[in-house]
Amino acid sequence: MTPAAPPAPRWVRAGDAAALAAVVAIHALGFLNWGLAGYGLARGAAWALCALLGAWGAWGWACGRLDGDDAAPLRWLARFFLAAAALASLQLAPLPLGLASANPLWREALAAFQDAGLAPPDSLPWALAPGRAALGWHQLAASALFVLGIAPMLTRRTVAARLLAVVVCASLLEGVLGLGSYALRGAERARGALFNPNHHAALAVMGIPLALAVCAQWHRRSTSNAPGPPVLALAALILAALVGWLAAFSRSSLVLGGGVLIAWALRERALWQRGRGAGAPQGSHAALAAAALLLLLTGAASLADRYASRFRELEGIERIDRVDMWFATLRGLRATNYGGMGIGGAEHALNRFATVPTATTAVFTHNDWVQWLGELGVPVCALLALLALRWFAAWIEARRDWSVRWSIREQMIRRAAAAGCAITLAHAATDFHLRIPLVGFQFLALLALTCSPALERVFPSPARGGAVD
Repeated sequence: MTPAAPPAPRWVRAGDAAALAAVVAIHALGFLNWGLAGYGLARGAAWALCALLGAWGAWGWACGRLDGDDAAPLRWLARFFLAAAALASLQLAPLPLGLASANPLWREALAAFQDAGLAPPDSLPWALAPGRAALGWHQLAASALFVLGIAPMLTRRTVAARLLAVVVCASLLEGVLGLGSYALRGAERARGALFNPNHHAALAVMGIPLALAVCAQWHRRSTSNAPGPPVLALAALILAALVGWLAAFSRSSLVLGGGVLIAWALRERALWQRGRGAGAPQGSHAALAAAALLLLLTGAASLADRYASRFRELEGIERIDRVDMWFATLRGLRATNYGGMGIGGAEHALNRFATVPTATTAVFTHNDWVQWLGELGVPVCALLALLALRWFAAWIEARRDWSVRWSIREQMIRRAAAAGCAITLAHAATDFHLRIPLVGFQFLALLALTCSPALERVFPSPARGGAVD
């Protein structure tokens, strides 16, 4: 029996409820405003909510809500994003011309000022595009405050369960909206609430493993072997969201994200078969298999033909441009003596170093890993990599402890959240969906859930006690 956790004080429960309402409001604003990709009142309101979340999280951290070994992964996750925001802010600090000219690209600009007979400015930031860098930093700071806000709350079971529900609902809603745009409105590619089909695919699929895990765990705790109406309804929504994801015809999401999804599903099947007969949801497995078979028989031909035409486009200039963008960004990094171009500075590298002309002016590298390296620079990325390794070590250590306390099946939710993160990070190697605020916030919530010490208590075995806060 797991000992029951003491109930949280009333003021903590009220504050957590308000903070969760802020998380829901941020998601709602994203669905109403193209993922918060535009600039306006909705985005400003979301940023203000992130500031309130950060203040609540800082207060909780100061009050000891992140104390203890169990909360170590959450502490290090918050430290990582706070450090990223702090280090990125240094790129906006005004530097004397002598220091700024350590960046060879700024030296060229200053030489151009001199050749034109213009007086150089008194100081310059390290970032090549200060306006874009400020906008990018605002988003990075909002992300850090978002993580700081939800981290202390995730030590409570009820908060972990509700945030899990927000992530699942957001992904399923995006998938269903995408299916509606494709099937009912006749869109060429599903888009959902986002302006880009690739970003729609990233948002829809990242919560699918978590939704499948909830479906299985929900039925595991039922007294009947046959799936009840709620489980069947959730399974139907998952299938609709999957079709909405596929209808985006996102090649990278299908190959990279789909590969992770299939690998996770096969591993889960093997893990569940270890305890066959001890409450395995055979009924829900059969229902999902029958629905999937029906889906394949009715829609596989048209989907396969459409994907075949998309993959034939790989021979076109668009794919060459994408690879060229990666190398152009790395050339820009080298031109700054590996100090980085500043957030948003990749646009300068793409316009200057790309060898194949793009159809429109490129702003993003279409590879978040390469773009962050090119913009933040090698020294900053090296420091962040050390912090990321420290977080990962804390996560591994805590996970060993959780694996002793909880069964393989009870850890299914955590594995599903980790699979959703892996899907998103793999897709980020060919796109920039993590720079779309709604997708980024959804990913951060999923990442924080993988670190929550209360996640297994959301769906404990029926024989266990102590599943309350």
